[in-house]
Formats: sequence, C-alpha cells, structure tokens
Amino acid sequence: MKNILPLSTEDFGLFQELLIEMSGLQFEEGKRQALHLALWQRLQHRGYDSYREYYNLLKFHPEGRHEIRELFDLITIGETYFFRNKAQFDVLMRYVLPEIMQRKVDSRDRCIRVWSAGCSGGDETYSIAIAMMEMIPSYKEWSVSILGTDINRKALASAKEAIYGQKHLGHLPKEYLDKYFKVRGSSYILEAHVGELVQFEYHNLARDPFIHEKMQNVDIIFCRNVTIYFDGQTTQRVIENFYNCLAQDGYLFLGHTETLWQITNKFERVEFPQTFIYKKRLNPIQADAMKPFMAIPEIPLENLTLSAAPIPTFEAEVKKGRSELVLSESRGSTLGKPPASGWEVEGLTSIKERGTEKSIFLQELRSRLQERPETLDRVQDPTLRVERPPDIKEKVESAYKEATLCLKDIKDQAALPSRNNIVAQSKNHIRASMTEATILANEAKYKEAAEILAKIIEADNLSVEAYYLLGVLSYKSSDLKEAETQFRRVIYVDPDSVLAYFNLGNVYLYQRKFSEAARAFRNAIRLLEKRPKDEQVKFCEDFTVEFLLKACRNNLVEIARRGE
Repeated sequence: MKNILPLSTEDFGLFQELLIEMSGLQFEEGKRQALHLALWQRLQHRGYDSYREYYNLLKFHPEGRHEIRELFDLITIGETYFFRNKAQFDVLMRYVLPEIMQRKVDSRDRCIRVWSAGCSGGDETYSIAIAMMEMIPSYKEWSVSILGTDINRKALASAKEAIYGQKHLGHLPKEYLDKYFKVRGSSYILEAHVGELVQFEYHNLARDPFIHEKMQNVDIIFCRNVTIYFDGQTTQRVIENFYNCLAQDGYLFLGHTETLWQITNKFERVEFPQTFIYKKRLNPIQADAMKPFMAIPEIPLENLTLSAAPIPTFEAEVKKGRSELVLSESRGSTLGKPPASGWEVEGLTSIKERGTEKSIFLQELRSRLQERPETLDRVQDPTLRVERPPDIKEKVESAYKEATLCLKDIKDQAALPSRNNIVAQSKNHIRASMTEATILANEAKYKEAAEILAKIIEADNLSVEAYYLLGVLSYKSSDLKEAETQFRRVIYVDPDSVLAYFNLGNVYLYQRKFSEAARAFRNAIRLLEKRPKDEQVKFCEDFTVEFLLKACRNNLVEIARRGE
C-alpha cells in the first residue's frame, strides 16, 4: 500500500468549503486528520493521483452527487445510545406527549407524527417509539408515524437491522430492555412490533427538499447534536424548514449545546430544571426569552467534593445519649432571606427521634414518589391510559435511598461522639442536604434550594457542587451578578471546572460583554483541548468534551461576527 498522500492547506480549504456547500458540515482544523483519511480512502477507490482530481469529480462531474454520499458515509459517524439525555425523554413522556394527546383527543384526530432528524443508527428513533408505546398502551388505535432520517447510509442500514451492543443500552431502564429486546449472545435484537412504528429514509438536511409526506404537519421533531456541526447559514435554513414542517404548537428537541438564541425568534423556549425544548409559535417571541439555557446539574453524591478537615461550623451536642448536629445560622442567603435561627442541616428538621424513625425530611421524599405530574391527569379519554415513566421514579427513589443511608450512618455513629465521628456525621448531613437541595432545584423551588446551599457553603466553603448549583439557580432567577460570583468561586476552588467557564461565558454573552465572554470561552477551550473528546463533562451527563468544545468555538465565531 502506498504511503498516504499529503493534503495541502489549500486543498483542505477547498474541501472545507465544498462540504459546507453540500452538507452544511464544518470541518475545522481539529478534524483535518479524520477528513484526510476519508479522502485518501476514496482517492484510492477511484484510482486518482491527486486530491484536486477527486475534488473536481465531486464539484463538477454528474457522478459527484453519488460519490459525495460515499464520502458522507466515512465522515459522519455518530455515537449515540438509547434514551440519551434522559431529562429530555422525561419531558417527552411527562409533558409533551400528554399535552399533544389531549389536543388530539379534543379534536378527534388520532394521528401523531414524529421526525428524528439525524437519527444515526436508530437509537434515538427507537427510544421515541418505546416512549410512545409506554405512554399510549392503546397505541394500535392511533396512527403513529415516526420517521428517522440521516445522511449516513451505513447508519441507516444499521438502524433498519435493529441489533445493538451493550454500549448502546447502558442508559435504557432494565424494564424496557426486558420488554422490548431479545438477547442473542452479546447482542440485543429489537422486538419487531417496535420497528413497525418506524420508517428510515436518507435525507440531507442541508440540500434535500423537505417534501417527504411524513415531514408534513409534524407534532414533534428531534434534531439533537446535529446543527452544532453546521455553519450559521445552514442552521438558520434548517430551523426555518423545521418551523414550516411542524404543526401548530409542535415541539422541537435540540441538543443541550444547541439553542435558537440569535438564530430565530419563531419558537418559544419551554424550560425545565434540567433541560429545555422549543414550541412553535405564530407570533415572534421576545428576545429575553431566547437567552442561553443552563441546566440544573447532575450531582452524584458518591463523588461529592467535601473538605478533608473537620468542619467547625457544625456543633456536636450530646444530650441524653442522643446526638444532634446543628448547623450555625447563615449570615446571608443568595436568593432570599435565610431561615430563622436554629435551622438544622437535615432537610429542615433535626434527626431527633420523635416517637418514630421517619423524619419529616424522609416523609417528604417518600411522598414525592407518589406524586403524578399535573399534565398527565388532564388527558380525558377512557381509552387513553398514561403512566408515569419508571426512570423518573427511579431517580427520586435513588435520591431517597442515598438520603436514607446518610441518615442511617448518622444515627449509627451518634452513640460515639468522637472527633472523627463528628466530622463523618457532618459530611453525611451535607450529603443529605445536597440531596434535598438538588431535588428542590429540580422541582423549580429555587429559593428553598438556595437557602440549603448557603448553609452547606457555611459548613464547607470548598463545596464546588454547592457553588455551582447556586450559580445556576441565580442565573435562572435572573440575578446575573450573583451567578457570575458563584461561577467564579467554582473556578477558584476547582480551576479545571470547564462548565463553570462555559456558563460564565454565557452570562457575559447575554449581557453583551463580549470581550469577557470571549475570554471565558477561550479558557474553557484551553482546558477541553487537553481532554479526550468523548469524556463526559462534570455536572452534565449529556455534554461530552467534543460537543462543549464545538459550542465554545461557535460562540467565539458569533462574537467575532459581531466585530468584538
């Protein structure tokens, strides 16, 4: 085999421009090697001696429109998995589908259309099908249409085959795995009745017309982690086409690093604590509604950052053989007046036994397991049974179990009030309090969550998680100055916290402080470039280094476009 032919900077530039023209995809310097290898493979297959010959084939020859698809198959390899970004599927199942089904029942229209654009190997498309089957047990009485499209023909072929390995199913609830898949060796085969709801087609979002029958009057469009790779003009054109394809009040799901800010004001952003979606509107939306989104972070308690030294603001009081830890009153609260003196760490109550082993804190957590979202109760139709998704329940149950273990440890250690036990008890209190603060934040009870976080910070002023969550809550409460302060504290304690830089950049960008925003994004890029591209970013399960790096660079391009 001949040595690979070098790709000159001039030829690389030509292919960059051609790929934007043909697909909207931007291939920056960081992806030069991947593009180089793909071009070399096609060059050898065609028997050409130069990249310019291959370029001329793609650009000018009638065969070029067929050959470009061969190249796309090599350069558009998407990595995904079932139920990726669980927060969005929670919203789909708890909010979007019930609302749409109620509208359909009221209008006597039992047709639901969904389009998964940029579906890759079908993981997302089949996840949507499973979600709909779970939410509509009588789905066979409905006309359900789910279209999956992609530019990569090999990915589409894999989607139609519907055979997956374990890495694609790691985020799928076991209940769904057992219900919708058959095991064959190390592979999982999707049940045929799921595939019956889905149709896959080739479609180039940047070039092909949006005229497929199943692209018309669509209720929901998923296009996640796709437009982030497009140039600005292509993104605007694609979003405009999506708008025209959606039915009135239809929904658009984008990736977490993709927003319509500065792109269009024809969609209303519907925010939830951990994610957001867009809803088609006939009238333009005010600019403030399009500000950058920040999600409530994912904070696994097992990895919680805690000071190694004893925490002096906790006072151990041993009375009548029982231990009670009381957190000193906060000097101030970020988003509201602090609680009255005597507030105690353990979820607004102490761990005193009052004739029962169940504290009010645990009772409140348990009661939340039995709550159903109000939107589900509004669907009035005797044949329509809507169930709460199990992964929502599992998430709260997990938090409940973690808090229970924390409190059990505290009670077990209470009989031995040594210095080490006091520290351990204090840390367990912090874990339990962080659990409660996170749950409150996910319920959009930002003030209550902030009050607990302020107490945690007084107990441990190196708590990265508490500072970060306070920054997000401040931003969501429109206190941009406080959000800036908290994200700066995150960076001070943990200089490698890349998402704090990214959020700080968005805070500045929204305030039109372009030079400060650019500096924050450059700092984030500096950190991201040192990490593996598929590494998950702390505080957000759906952010990989690659996606966040692309988002930072896109923001820098936007700032440069403004001449700043």
